[in-house]
Amino acid sequence: MKPVIIEVAVNGVTTSERNPAVPILASEVSEEILTCMDAGASVVHSHCAAKSPDALEVAEDYAQAYRPVMRAFPDAILYPTLNTVFGANVAYIPESKCGHFRQLGHEGLIRMALYDPGIAYIGETGEDGLPSRGGIYDNRPEDIRLVSEICGQVGLGAAVSVFEPGWLHTICASFQKGTLPKGSRVNFYFGGNSLLGTSPNSDIRGTCFPPPIREALDLYLAMIDGLDLVWSVGVLGQDIFETPIAELALERGGNFRVGLEDNMDAANNLSELEKAKVLCDQMGRPVATPAQSAEILGLPRLIKT
Repeated sequence: MKPVIIEVAVNGVTTSERNPAVPILASEVSEEILTCMDAGASVVHSHCAAKSPDALEVAEDYAQAYRPVMRAFPDAILYPTLNTVFGANVAYIPESKCGHFRQLGHEGLIRMALYDPGIAYIGETGEDGLPSRGGIYDNRPEDIRLVSEICGQVGLGAAVSVFEPGWLHTICASFQKGTLPKGSRVNFYFGGNSLLGTSPNSDIRGTCFPPPIREALDLYLAMIDGLDLVWSVGVLGQDIFETPIAELALERGGNFRVGLEDNMDAANNLSELEKAKVLCDQMGRPVATPAQSAEILGLPRLIKT
C-alpha cells in the first residue's frame, strides 16, 4: 500500500494560554520537532516567535529551531510559514514576507516553502450570526511569484494551500503550464468552529474554509481529476479525528496533517501523531519516512550556499 505522508503542524497561532503544551520559543519548537521526528512524523510545519519585517531576523529564529533537528535527522522535511503578523499594519514588501525561505533553504534547513496562492477573509461570526472578528489573509500575485522563484532558485518543494476553490483554479492552471514548483504537495484545508481560538462548543462559526465533509473533498478531487498532484487534507479549528476527512483521504490515496496549529485543544502534538499512526495502521497504509516522502513528492535537490 502507498505510504502516507503525515504532517505535524506544531504551533501555528495557538497560544500558551490556550494550550500550555504548544511550543513558542525556538528552543521549545526545536525540542518538539525532535520529538515528532523521533516518533515518525513525515513532515513538520512551524511558526516562529520573531515578529520583524526583516527576513534575515525571521530566518535566524527559524534556524535556531531547525539546526538541531537537521543535525539529528538530516533527511527531515521542515517548512516555515510566511512572515506575516495577522492583522498587522505593516508595509507590504514581498521580500520581507517570503525572503526567509531563501535563507533557510540555502543553509539546508528546509525542503519546502509555504505557497498560499490567494486571498481569504479568515474570521468568525458573532453570537448574532453576523461577521464578528477576523482579518484578510492577503497573498498577492507578487508574493506568489516570488515564492515560486525562490523554490526554483534554491531547490525547494512547495507546501501548497487550498482555502477555497478559487485557489485551486490557480494551482491547476500553473500545474498545467508547468509553473507550479517541483515537489509540490497540495493541502486541502477544511474549517471547524474555532478558527480563531473560540471554544468549539460555542455557536460561533468560522467564515472561511469548506466544512470537513465528504462532499467538500469530492469537489476538490473532481477539480484535480487527471492531474498528477500529491494531495493532503487538514481541518483547522477542530479535531480531524472527529470528522470523516482523514479516513476519506486515506481511502482515496491522499495524506493528512495533525497538530496543535489545527486542533488547539489537543493534549499535545505527540498524541495527535500517535492517533494518526493508529488510523493509518487500521486503514492498511504505512507511514512514510522523510526519505520516502521526499521521493513521493519528487522534492528537488537543494542548492546550498
